[in-house]
Amino acid sequence: MKGRKDVQQDHESKRLFQGILILTLSSVITKILSAVYRVPFQNIVGDVGFYIYQQVYPIYGIVMALSSSGFPVAVSKMVAEREAAGENSHRTFLNAVFLILGLFGSGLFLAVFFTAGKLAAWMGDPRLSPLIRTVSCSFLLMPLISAIRGVYQGQGRMVPTALSQVLEQTVRVAAILLLSFWLVRGGFSLYAAGQGAVFGSVLGGAVSAAVLVFYLVKGGRQEKAARLLEWNDVKQAARSLFCSGIAVCISSLVLVLFQFVDSLHLYALLKDAGWGAEAAKKLKGIYDRGQPFLQLGTVAASSFALNLVPVIALEYKKGRRKSLEIQGTGCFKNQHGDRRGRCSWTDWDHAVCQYDAV
Repeated sequence: MKGRKDVQQDHESKRLFQGILILTLSSVITKILSAVYRVPFQNIVGDVGFYIYQQVYPIYGIVMALSSSGFPVAVSKMVAEREAAGENSHRTFLNAVFLILGLFGSGLFLAVFFTAGKLAAWMGDPRLSPLIRTVSCSFLLMPLISAIRGVYQGQGRMVPTALSQVLEQTVRVAAILLLSFWLVRGGFSLYAAGQGAVFGSVLGGAVSAAVLVFYLVKGGRQEKAARLLEWNDVKQAARSLFCSGIAVCISSLVLVLFQFVDSLHLYALLKDAGWGAEAAKKLKGIYDRGQPFLQLGTVAASSFALNLVPVIALEYKKGRRKSLEIQGTGCFKNQHGDRRGRCSWTDWDHAVCQYDAV
């Protein structure tokens, strides 16, 4: 018969495993929406209109990567380590992280906004500059989204992240299709339709930020007031954020940076190869159709990693590294082990739920 401690651990294991499933499901839904909406969108604007949107999409993709699987993972690792040390209030820490990411995001916004003309010229299409300026506004939303998602993921609370991702993508897809249809139907240029689609992406990010702020305000009523932010808080958070977060951010940006390189060079190379401007745009639009499907295979793996990073950080901080390695290795070898010393999901979740129970 199970004791109270075993029952509590089983309950916490199930709750955290549900968090993994919720986050994985939200990521799958997000990727499916991101892939499927391109079919009606391409039918609305054609190959040239699709090319216009996809030329600036990688800039938005960079923001998405940083605010969904880049900085939030780094922040969640720091939060898990803080909870392992017995610190359960993160108000001051969140303020420090938001200040750092706010400066970083504002710098990226200014850099992209004021170099939009040069970027468009580099892409070989100066008419793209208004779209680049529009998408640069999404960098201003990145700090808020990244900081709040990171804190909740570090606490093992995946619902705010999952809900914000799904709502962001749903609003984004709806806005892109409605605005592009209305602008094309109204006789506006394809570049205006593309700018409307880009605005829809920024709008989706704003909805995501609003959802996360709602959760933060709702949950913040139970926390004690934050003390005044000191320079040491900012310095320590910046060191941890960028030292541990650079590798995570780079890994999350690999695919979207490939797309960005294509945006900078492919259209110009097609024209240099002798294709006319209109034909080159159509070819680039056709090429871009398959990009989202390249990312579908990484959804499950990245979702599990997103949840496990703070868990591993906490176990390592508590000095249970060897136990974590044994349980983790056994888990991946045999997910349905028996009770004769082989690992099962419950054993792995035992390492996970230690973090969730702190």
